[in-house]
Amino acid sequence: MKVPAGVIYKVFDPRLLPRLRSLWGIIEFISILPWIIIRVYLPRIFGYTVVAERYVADTVAYLGYQLGHDFLQSYLAKILLNFIPADSVIIHLDAETRALIERLRYDTATKDFIVFQRKIYQILAKTLGAITIDTSKYNIKETFQQIIKVLNAHN
Repeated sequence: MKVPAGVIYKVFDPRLLPRLRSLWGIIEFISILPWIIIRVYLPRIFGYTVVAERYVADTVAYLGYQLGHDFLQSYLAKILLNFIPADSVIIHLDAETRALIERLRYDTATKDFIVFQRKIYQILAKTLGAITIDTSKYNIKETFQQIIKVLNAHN
């Protein structure tokens, strides 16, 4: 896999082993469950407000990329999305693809993954009723102010 910075990494691609597709999805699903329970549900039980960055959406996007776009309609993806608490305020931070690639040039994400992930996040944002903020239009401080405005509107 070649990333925007030009570095090449060797990674396992489950698409190379079609019979392991389902098993790979189940392994990833099981691996995120403890994180969801410990970092989201336990604090909520104790009355805390939880701010979670992409925890479920990121897993769905990653698995969709690894296992194929049809994963979004799978039973496993629907179960994962059901872990998002019903009373959540979901804020989708988006940007133009060019800006995302520039921001992530030293990341290990490939350009095609960034494009795919952005598309999936847009689909999920629409499906989950998220408020989208285009960070291409704002600097960090202005983006933060937009997020606070959304949260204040929901209180």
